[in-house]
Amino acid sequence: MVTMLPLKFFAAVCFSLTMVVETVSLRCQHQFRCGKILIKVRYPLGVEGDPRGCGDPDVRLSCERNRTVLYLGPNSHKYYVAEESIHGKHESPLDSIRVIDPELQKNNCSTIPLYSNVYPFFSYSDFMLHYGDNQMLFVMVTCKKPVVAPLYVDTAPCVTAKELSNLEGAESNYSYVVVGKRASDLVASDIEETCTIHKVMYSRFQHFLIDSTRNISFKDIHDAMASGFELEYGRYFNMCKRSIPSKCIINLIVHISPQSQTDSYSSLYCDN
Repeated sequence: MVTMLPLKFFAAVCFSLTMVVETVSLRCQHQFRCGKILIKVRYPLGVEGDPRGCGDPDVRLSCERNRTVLYLGPNSHKYYVAEESIHGKHESPLDSIRVIDPELQKNNCSTIPLYSNVYPFFSYSDFMLHYGDNQMLFVMVTCKKPVVAPLYVDTAPCVTAKELSNLEGAESNYSYVVVGKRASDLVASDIEETCTIHKVMYSRFQHFLIDSTRNISFKDIHDAMASGFELEYGRYFNMCKRSIPSKCIINLIVHISPQSQTDSYSSLYCDN
């Protein structure tokens, strides 16, 4: 009986939070148009100029030079909203948007993401904003020794270890992207001890990436990253239920410097 109390308490908190947020959402929801994009705005999304209390201040939409921008987090990390984003699909209770790191350019595999978009980055809005289903996780690492493993894809010649680490005289000479078929496929033990994590990216699911009949190149992975990742918002109680951890996956503690806005990783942490 005692072991069930935490889950019951968690469910009660989620349900109460759902009721409050649904009330605010109905009062504040509206449509936002910028260029070719039309977005159904409801909590946690907000737009510059919305009434006070509408939307999470850390999840703000803006229209800049006729292009839709989403600012995320306390440091207002800037992402572009893709024109092909899906909003309010009839078959789903969730709304979703697809956002793209501003530094990534398709067909230019030498571009490196400016941000990491791992789960702790969105912890300020755990129950309101959620990664879409079928997202892949890419972990960009540099290693002191060469790694030969199915999950490791060499980033050369597009990106070198020095470019990825952004350090002169770095000890690591090898750089890779560690890939899982799903985000939950990667666990902490998949990262070799001689490797250092630099970027962690969610990306939209790509069928060709899990086709075992062909070799995957870094250009393939880069194109997937440059296509962005999906964020869902809508039925918050479902988010609460989904947020209960079921297995140990990579969970990175991210420290973001307001001055440099660069990411560093202090540890790997697993939820049981």
